[in-house]
Amino acid sequence: MTQIAERLNVAVDASRLAGAILLEHFVHTAPPVSIKPDGSPVTEADRRVEIAIRDRILAGFPKDAFLGEEFGATAGDSGYRWIVDPIDGTMAFVMGVPLFGVLIALEYQGDIVLGVLHMPVLDETVYASHGQGAWHVQGKKAPLRAAVCPDLALHEAMLLTSNPGDWSQQDGVHVLDELMQATRALRTWGDCYGYLLVAKGKPAIMIDPIMKLWDAAAILPIIREAGGRFTDWSGVETVHSSQGIAAARSVLPDVLRIINRRRSGETTMRGDRTS
Repeated sequence: MTQIAERLNVAVDASRLAGAILLEHFVHTAPPVSIKPDGSPVTEADRRVEIAIRDRILAGFPKDAFLGEEFGATAGDSGYRWIVDPIDGTMAFVMGVPLFGVLIALEYQGDIVLGVLHMPVLDETVYASHGQGAWHVQGKKAPLRAAVCPDLALHEAMLLTSNPGDWSQQDGVHVLDELMQATRALRTWGDCYGYLLVAKGKPAIMIDPIMKLWDAAAILPIIREAGGRFTDWSGVETVHSSQGIAAARSVLPDVLRIINRRRSGETTMRGDRTS
């Protein structure tokens, strides 16, 4: 078994261990919430899960580096670095909405080589590694096909985003308005669940104007290996951006054209007002 395959098995196991912890908190307690300096919520469950994932992974691969949203970086010298979001969708978790998940990614010498997404309440796990396809497990294992609708047109697609309020922070209100007009409907089935729908081949576009590395890292290989595209707002496949899009290949060019046209227009307008 290759080093990446060994690590993938451990990552899937760690995601399910994390899911069991989250279900314990989700079912039995109303978690107290703290607000971090960036304004995002955090609970004791976030911290407990990150520690559990880190301990599980580093027990098997002690020379790997580790980066988690809550506790930061642990150095390593193997060339591998784990990137973890213990609860993607903490607000959903806090409010009793089941659309939150665990994200685990692995980077090797700067490239993201695997990703795992586990939805504890839905009992769904998706994972992918470079060149090995993407897989969905919910009772039974099946391949993921983001390109199941290869001829999907933009007007047939559902637009998903995590938080419409984030768009105003990025001067993106006009972009969102035009995307809403061009697509079938807008829904806020956001965070990792929206990306899961794209990976499963549902007729959806998931787009976020604010993302962090741990939000994006596990998503990119899952969408890519399923046959879709995950890019920043300029169309570059990367996890090192503050913005992200996941979509079927047939609709991504149209989405990017709308974004770039509207943002260019907004830039010109701002320049005119200040001249």
